[in-house]
Amino acid sequence: MRGTHIYILLLIIFTLAGCGNKDYDRMLSNADSLLFSSATTNDNIAQAQLLLDSLAEKESSLTRCQRAHFILLTVQCHNLNYISLASDTTIIQEALHYYDSHGDALKKSQAYYLSGCVNRDQTKIPAAIHQYEEALEMLDKANTQKEYRLLIKIHSQLAYAYGLMQMPDRDIDNLMKAGEYAKLCRDTLSLIYSISNMTSPYFFLNQEDSLIAVTQRSYNLFLKYGHEDKASGELFPIVYIYLKRGDAQSARIWLERIEKNKKIIDDNGNVSDRYVSYYAYKGKYYLLMSQLDSAEYYLRKMQKHTNNINNSQATYQGLFELYERIGTKDSIVKYARLWCEANDSSVINNASQELQHIRSMYDYKKYEEMANVKSMELSRLKVMIAIGIILLTTAISTLLYIYRQRKKVTREREQRLKQLYASAIEDYERLKHRSDKLVTDREAELENMRLIIESIKGKDNKFKQWDSESTMKYSSEVKRLHDYAFKGTAPDILWRDVIALAWNFIPSFMEQINNSQNTLSVDEQRLVLLLRLKFNLTEIQNLLAKSPQALTNMRAKVNKKLFNVANAPTLDANLMKL
Repeated sequence: MRGTHIYILLLIIFTLAGCGNKDYDRMLSNADSLLFSSATTNDNIAQAQLLLDSLAEKESSLTRCQRAHFILLTVQCHNLNYISLASDTTIIQEALHYYDSHGDALKKSQAYYLSGCVNRDQTKIPAAIHQYEEALEMLDKANTQKEYRLLIKIHSQLAYAYGLMQMPDRDIDNLMKAGEYAKLCRDTLSLIYSISNMTSPYFFLNQEDSLIAVTQRSYNLFLKYGHEDKASGELFPIVYIYLKRGDAQSARIWLERIEKNKKIIDDNGNVSDRYVSYYAYKGKYYLLMSQLDSAEYYLRKMQKHTNNINNSQATYQGLFELYERIGTKDSIVKYARLWCEANDSSVINNASQELQHIRSMYDYKKYEEMANVKSMELSRLKVMIAIGIILLTTAISTLLYIYRQRKKVTREREQRLKQLYASAIEDYERLKHRSDKLVTDREAELENMRLIIESIKGKDNKFKQWDSESTMKYSSEVKRLHDYAFKGTAPDILWRDVIALAWNFIPSFMEQINNSQNTLSVDEQRLVLLLRLKFNLTEIQNLLAKSPQALTNMRAKVNKKLFNVANAPTLDANLMKL
């Protein structure tokens, strides 16, 4: 084993010495084969981890495609090493986002499968089921029948998820499918586990004969393929059923098979922590055989392990039945009470799990609805932007037309003024030759005419300036503020830029809301400015980090300060009047 690892390390060192994109692809492909296409062994996982550790040092040199593949393999390695994926949400979403628009259906399927595993470890079981189903759909689109090992993984995880959701029929159906794919790729261990895991849903359905059948089958298969330690551990459900039926002789046969396994029970009769329920079953067996001293001995050993609900129930039930047979009233009352408390705890635990499943389902639906709302808001925003661009283009075209028309009128007016000025000069020269009295009379008249001409000539017809407030709404700073509204709060530096812009374009408005008599807080000033700029309430809630109720209260408070009106709905209209 060690020699193999040294060979892998040397291979990596020489490979990386001249590593280019093709070398990275080759390493990723090798790791992929170890983690997805081959049987899952500790040696395969260790070799894949060595490759990924080497690539991690070169992560900045990876292309987007290579990084997405690297993320998939890293998360799968964590998954196979039983490392919680609860914190891997961000990186798996990066890979999922990439493969949604790139790559083949197989990679998409792997991404959805691992996204489901992340949701599984975050106890978001309905979301996990949805992702696993998406992974199956992607494989179906790939139209391939060779990815049996990935199909085994997906159906096994679906079975586990449906088991948690207490849906045994779907649990069994997915375990059967996992077993069928295990046969096709000759993965014997996966086939046995798919059979062994059916004991839980059959127990839930109270189908005892089916439970015994699958348990015996998995036991025989474990023995056949040399897994004796795993085989004996399979027998506890059978012992439980026969003891429940009162069939002590059949239970004894299977108990003796368990007792032969030294990894479960050593030579001193001590049982490993994983199989302490053996003591309860042995005690129950001796109760059926009316060997009360032996029954008490094993039940007392079991009493040392009442660290969970199942152990407590088995122990106190056995002791209650023991003392009921002996007839010790105080002990009967004591263990009846403890048994009832254990049952109550079990009910509470099951109710808590059911509540968790319901909450998980609610959270998933809620997030799905939020995603739909955000998608609709984004669509509406795109439409609004398109309409805004059309309106802006129309406005600019209209203004250019008006400007040209006014320029034309101005030229014609200047031409007429030039003609009037030339005519006045001629009259002035002609009058100068008249008599002194007439000249004196006319000079005042001429001076008045000259002043009129000069006034007309020097008159400056300026156009109205661009609508400042509209200009501000389409500024880059306000657009950035809209972008941040989808994420949450915006940085203070952007707020400073937007407020400075407002003082430049709408100074009168800013002077009124910053009047010392109003005493608005920083958040209240930002609220007023956002309303004036036509931000919607969802965007404002995100930018100010306020709940809907808190925002309503703030609007009412601002309306009172600025307009002496103690309600929220009229604030928007009042601000637009400023």
